[in-house]
Amino acid sequence: IATTDSINNCYGVDNLILDLKPLKLPKGLKKISTKGMFKVAIGDQNLVVKNRLGSGVYGTVILCSISSSTIENFALKVQTGYVDTLAWEYNVLERVRHRLQYSTNSRVKRKGNKNVEYNSTVPRALSFAVFSDGAVMGMTCAS
Repeated sequence: IATTDSINNCYGVDNLILDLKPLKLPKGLKKISTKGMFKVAIGDQNLVVKNRLGSGVYGTVILCSISSSTIENFALKVQTGYVDTLAWEYNVLERVRHRLQYSTNSRVKRKGNKNVEYNSTVPRALSFAVFSDGAVMGMTCAS
């Protein structure tokens, strides 16, 4: 989904949106195993899928990291079909983050000329990529 630097620094960079329609979803993301960790390649990244967090009618959410030794995890929502609903979810998360960031009632402190967010219970959208047969959205997670 992104370069190693952008995922490792995901909490401090702008979101990454990719149009990968000529490509199909990586094989490991189409049918997600529930048994143990496995690796899946997305572009130039080899992600380690650590666990399936949940699944529903349209997609599955998995816990990932860049490598098995990395403690910084992120959630990846994988959806086949109805890609526009995942795009809308991405948009909603961005709107919520923006409102929380600039709300006087939110848990935000001022540091120099920047607002710095405290950890929030609302996930932050990190990336969104559209493939010919589905889409994925990276987001922060509590795990």
